[in-house]
Amino acid sequence: MKIIQLVTSRKFRGAEISAKLLSERLISYGHEVWFVGLYLNENMDVLSVNGGVNLDLSKRKKGGIDFNLLFEFKQIVNKVRPDIIQANGSDTFKYASLGLFGNNKPKLVYRNISIMSHWIRARVLVKSFYMILAKRVDCFVSVGQLASDDLQVLLQLPPDKFFVVKRGIVAESVDKIKSRADLVEKYSIQSNDFILIQLGSLSKEKRIDFSLELVRKLKEGNKAIKLLVVGDGPERKRLKKKVENLKIDQEVIFTKSINNPQNYLAGADLLLMTSEIEGVPGVVIEAGFQKTPSLGVNVGGVREVIIQEKTGVLMDSHSISSFEESISDLMINKEKLLELGENAQSFAKQNHDIDTNSRKFETLYFKLLNSTD
Repeated sequence: MKIIQLVTSRKFRGAEISAKLLSERLISYGHEVWFVGLYLNENMDVLSVNGGVNLDLSKRKKGGIDFNLLFEFKQIVNKVRPDIIQANGSDTFKYASLGLFGNNKPKLVYRNISIMSHWIRARVLVKSFYMILAKRVDCFVSVGQLASDDLQVLLQLPPDKFFVVKRGIVAESVDKIKSRADLVEKYSIQSNDFILIQLGSLSKEKRIDFSLELVRKLKEGNKAIKLLVVGDGPERKRLKKKVENLKIDQEVIFTKSINNPQNYLAGADLLLMTSEIEGVPGVVIEAGFQKTPSLGVNVGGVREVIIQEKTGVLMDSHSISSFEESISDLMINKEKLLELGENAQSFAKQNHDIDTNSRKFETLYFKLLNSTD
């Protein structure tokens, strides 16, 4: 098969990394893959697929519909003549659907990574526009059941167009003791500190500000705590200023984005997941592979990967006191923390193996190509 994997930009982010991992597996199965970014990634770290064709369509993102970008997309489709195009989140839905209207080939798959109704909200015109575009999509593949159900209700399409394929993660388990020792040395962390980690884009919906308030509360309770904030984004400057204002600069450590975060996740005691909304957060699975459990708010598809009191702890709301109580409990109850970590690793291996889930995509592609619709 010839397959185009379309991403918003070839950056080290959740949807793009998932598309890269899938692409490399598909190539290993004997397929040809073009890994295409809508917008050029101007940073030093550009995500590429080994063995595939890597390219970008536009130098920068513009508001509304960029007709030059749409023309470039059509040109690539005409040149490659793919069997399958998979659009992976965000603007890829818009451009792939528009670019293929009136064209029955290739088959178009949309990979849904989020709770779409959350960001469409009550924008009636946007919803109507997406319902029209959705008619050109052959099937929708979501990372979790909640995200899939939400999409079906939103787009009002037949249930046989919706599928769930879980995130496939490539994550070798690393030595937790060595990883912790490396973090202690690199960031001057005390050996008895309880290490929290928050990893991802520093954007408003991630609610890192909540985590900072939590650290201040834990500090007031004389808890030996450190929070590693791993990532970059538009909120970074404001968050660092908040750390100064809260006088927790000795407890909070900011790092840049890390392409291979396994050692950071393995070295931490607990992952924090405080987002306002999530599809199925891949970082929880990655942490699980490293025997690091998670503490998170029960929003979106978080409960599909944080199994209450088995692989982590779920909170009903953004309650500082509830989070503080759970962390304090896990700081004392080391056996419980260890058990949650072991369970998290077992769950990740059983449900998020990269090869198993990549084969599900391959099977779906063949099914689409063999259909008579």
